[in-house]
Amino acid sequence: MKKQLRYGCAIVAAAYFGLYLTASLLGKYQPWQNGETRYAVGLSITNEMVWQPKGMEFHKRQTIDGQIEYSGNFLGYLFSPLIALDRQAFHATQQL
Repeated sequence: MKKQLRYGCAIVAAAYFGLYLTASLLGKYQPWQNGETRYAVGLSITNEMVWQPKGMEFHKRQTIDGQIEYSGNFLGYLFSPLIALDRQAFHATQQL
């Protein structure tokens, strides 16, 4: 039973990393407003190019009152640890 559990966990982990790797290889940089730069009326200005794996959206932004919030789709939240690691190590956010 313990051996089957280990194999099951290994298969799930391999699928998780494999799916992310595939999505990352098919990804691209997308324009984004992080909320740090705003017009006088409060609207946020597009000031970054952020790496987005194919089919996954995960963003961090600053609200008008200075709080940090996260947004994304289901896959973006599911793979958010790998997206953050990918952006730190391989696909750095580019400031415009």
